[in-house]
Amino acid sequence: LPNLHPRTRQIPLRFFLTHTAGFAGFEESLQPHVKGITGDPVTFGAGDYLTPDELYELSRLTAPMSDPGERFTYSNMSYFWLGRVIERVTDEPLRQYIARKLLVPAGMRRSFISDNADEVIPDRATAYSPLEKSPDGSAFERSETNLDWVGANALVTSLNEFLLWDEQFRKPTIGPDPQAFRDLLVSRQAD
Repeated sequence: LPNLHPRTRQIPLRFFLTHTAGFAGFEESLQPHVKGITGDPVTFGAGDYLTPDELYELSRLTAPMSDPGERFTYSNMSYFWLGRVIERVTDEPLRQYIARKLLVPAGMRRSFISDNADEVIPDRATAYSPLEKSPDGSAFERSETNLDWVGANALVTSLNEFLLWDEQFRKPTIGPDPQAFRDLLVSRQAD
């Protein structure tokens, strides 16, 4: 990917897959560079919004917390960048690529990557959180992200279709070598 922080240019993709690229999560990585719409640190929830391109531009400023390959640090930022790599290499939106290569072959025909925060999704369950200022704890607010970022999140599925994905661990059917795909799913290192 062009124009990333100089220390990120030579990190092998497998380090991004295994959370050993040296990056923190979205909030830890980006809070030094951006404030939410209220002026407070960004929370990446319903109140704050960055487009995928804005996130990419901000993420270019972020240096790894540790040397690549040195230690495990869970990082959604790595998956966001991997999504960008897939889009750049395939010249295809991640939503289409994931459907074509993974979801449809697994039989998950109603599942998809949600790349539009405004998309109406029939039968979708909505998360709620209690309002902090509710005197008796009975008031709630919708607790969903309004982000269009894909790679680290955004899979929309049902329990029934998730069970189809789970089946890939027992009877793999995806790809030219389904057993190799299954082995990749369960490996600790995606070498």
